[in-house]
Amino acid sequence: MVIDKKSLTNQNFFQKNQYRRGFEYYNTRMEMHAMYPNDNDYFNQLYRQHFEQSFSSINFLKKYEPIENLEEAGVVIKELPELQDKNRKTIVFDLDETLIHCVDNYDQESDATVQITIPDGETYGAEISIRPFAIEILQELSKDFEIIIFTASHECYASKVIELLDPEKKYISHQLYRENCLALDNDMNLKDLRVLKNRNLKNLILVDNAAYSFGNQLENGIPIIPYYENKNDQELRFLKDFLKQQILPLQDVRPFLSEYFKLHICGDVDGCEKALEAIYGIPYIENLGNQENSQNSEDQVNQVEKIEEIQINQESSQDCLTNKEKQEIKQNQENQVFSRSQSDQISQISQEQSDICDDLYIQQKQQQKQESQQDFQQQIENQQQVFYEQDVAGNI
Repeated sequence: MVIDKKSLTNQNFFQKNQYRRGFEYYNTRMEMHAMYPNDNDYFNQLYRQHFEQSFSSINFLKKYEPIENLEEAGVVIKELPELQDKNRKTIVFDLDETLIHCVDNYDQESDATVQITIPDGETYGAEISIRPFAIEILQELSKDFEIIIFTASHECYASKVIELLDPEKKYISHQLYRENCLALDNDMNLKDLRVLKNRNLKNLILVDNAAYSFGNQLENGIPIIPYYENKNDQELRFLKDFLKQQILPLQDVRPFLSEYFKLHICGDVDGCEKALEAIYGIPYIENLGNQENSQNSEDQVNQVEKIEEIQINQESSQDCLTNKEKQEIKQNQENQVFSRSQSDQISQISQEQSDICDDLYIQQKQQQKQESQQDFQQQIENQQQVFYEQDVAGNI
């Protein structure tokens, strides 16, 4: 069965949880999808794959020694004018798969065509799909943040796409391209934020779907799942609220982001399974994305039993039922499900499972947030002191 890329799970999740206490950008959905894997749900699969890729990237970068002098490594430094407000935060956005997707399949729809002229003089049209709310988030965030685009693409292409997002140059202050990246020997391009002259690392945030991009400053990175062509994507709406409510008031973004995403743990443990458990406290689901999409009757029974098990655990009133009554309820539910067509079974089960998981995880996050708020604040204060000492040492 082909994955349903038009799944409304992402949109429903946003509508249900946008204003609910306990919902956390990226973390809540990552936890939910890892605990309840569903290969028939587009975003469920995408989140799990993204975590694996992030883990692999962060561990891969461990073999490289830190580079002290970027210019000696061939990086073109970007001289920026000083900000009038020294405490103004700067959001650095990646371009491809974060704000847009360059469509390379003629069967996919695009939002616009931009004409690209490459250095040899040849011109071609690039089909661009804009991530939902990309233009809106630039407009909204530019009121409170400085906005910079930093892409590993070449300027001849990226400048035209940026013009598509901000044709009047109202929202994006600066652009950085391939020449400003730190190139490794395997064609991997890092976005070392030290390339931004006259900007303090304590006020810099890099939003990128590829974790290796902020590998040299994990404490400044904000992960986001990649965007390809799914117009039900809501990640930028989640991100906007997170940036305005959580990041904007901070004096130093690094301690908070370090403790919030805990990306450094990916480089401290052996195996993606241990990273998931250390960061989210949940077991890792093996064979990620490799399960067959087709569902036989045994798989469907297992899905039904999982849903019913969650329902029984959620409803304490079930305790007063006898085993016989529980069995009768279970049998009736199975009969109702299997009376429908096979495709309807999968659709209904997936939706019920998604709704139950949404509510269950929001409840868990509310409780966890209340229990760990004091410890979390202490960890941030400890990290604040560490970064302060590093900044002082760097200025001596």
